[in-house]
Amino acid sequence: MHSDKIKAFFEGVEQAGNSMDLALIDSQFEDQFIFANPNGSQVVEKENFLAALPKRREFFKSLGHLSTRILSLDEIRLDDQYTMVKAKFLMQFLTPSGQLVKTEVDSIYILFLKGDSPKIVMQIEHEDLQQAMKIRGLL
Repeated sequence: MHSDKIKAFFEGVEQAGNSMDLALIDSQFEDQFIFANPNGSQVVEKENFLAALPKRREFFKSLGHLSTRILSLDEIRLDDQYTMVKAKFLMQFLTPSGQLVKTEVDSIYILFLKGDSPKIVMQIEHEDLQQAMKIRGLL
């Protein structure tokens, strides 16, 4: 279950991820946020994150990335200021041989709800991205 505000926010996350709209991505994150995956966690400066996104886009493009879309959102309200959202994404890639590879990716987000729009304060990836791409035969 999720609220309309959260659904709209994640529609923006989906759009930003596919278009690499840096202004939109900038509006979705706090100035500092925590990023975690199976290798650990780190505090990320949004400015550095935004600067790295063009390289990430090129990496995905090199793998044949076609699109990413949201399959499901599950919101757990933590209190009046924070909510946790479990998001399931479907990523589609076209390999050099013409094979369509579809893969589901699970992420958890902690959002700060004060202000005009939610802001991501923590993002947890359940898989290491490079390892996940190797497992799926994309690397």
